[in-house]
Amino acid sequence: MSMKNTNTALILWGCQLLYILFVPVWFMTAMMSGILVDGPPANGQFGRLMLYVLIWIYPFVGCLSALFGWLTYHLHKFKAARIFNGLPMLWVLSLSYVFLFVYR
Repeated sequence: MSMKNTNTALILWGCQLLYILFVPVWFMTAMMSGILVDGPPANGQFGRLMLYVLIWIYPFVGCLSALFGWLTYHLHKFKAARIFNGLPMLWVLSLSYVFLFVYR
């Protein structure tokens, strides 16, 4: 079985490796995010709850984007594969910013 598009396959593999390496950073940020919804000041604040949920869904988004990325790759829809695979990059970039500049 040969690769259909070598460039897209390398991008998929590289990004997914980056997403796996990012899991410890995500975990530290996720553990600290519990402070957002803890205590009386957080009661009734929908924005804080949504930020908490957005932080915690990273592993699910990563797994689903990998699944859909490879499915679309095997259907010869290489642009769609790159788009699906790039979705977790939103979490990687934003949580990297938080980790690098807030926790230093």
